[in-house]
Amino acid sequence: MSIAKKLLAVFFAVLLLTMFLYSCYWLASSFSSLDNSVKASSIAGFFAIATVLATYIRENSLKRQEAHRGQKIEVYSLFFDFISEASIRARNNEGLPDRETQLKRFDEFNRKLMFYGAPEVIIAFNEWRIASLAAQEDVVSNHLAPIGKILLAMRSDIGLSNKGLGAMDIQQIHISDDLKRHLKS
Repeated sequence: MSIAKKLLAVFFAVLLLTMFLYSCYWLASSFSSLDNSVKASSIAGFFAIATVLATYIRENSLKRQEAHRGQKIEVYSLFFDFISEASIRARNNEGLPDRETQLKRFDEFNRKLMFYGAPEVIIAFNEWRIASLAAQEDVVSNHLAPIGKILLAMRSDIGLSNKGLGAMDIQQIHISDDLKRHLKS
């Protein structure tokens, strides 16, 4: 943003603040000269309007969240399906799907994640991608723990509780080895 635009923005912010403060001063001085019953009615009316407005804003926020919840679940299911398939293949001593199939699935997931994913999910996913590209040997701490963080962020985003769950707890569902023991060693 150019300096002129920043100065203009600051000018309008100061102007709005000045107008607001003057309005509060005018309202307070006018309010003090009113009859006590009018004051009480005015205060009750203000709180009634404030309550209705707060309820309206909250309900609109909940409606917006609920409208996107189904799309988020669909996007997050793409990642979960990939992770589930990988753990089943590992359990059966099979390899991962071919690289082209993996890339195609991740491209679809990335595209949808960009629009419907929560910031926490995107950050956790990016951390995992960077760690997995480093291709380090320690699978538990470099791959499974970050995937667990992604799954926890996804659960939180769709409104599920993660109380008492850690990144390894959510991953332990798929894996028969004690993952926490692997992290300690």
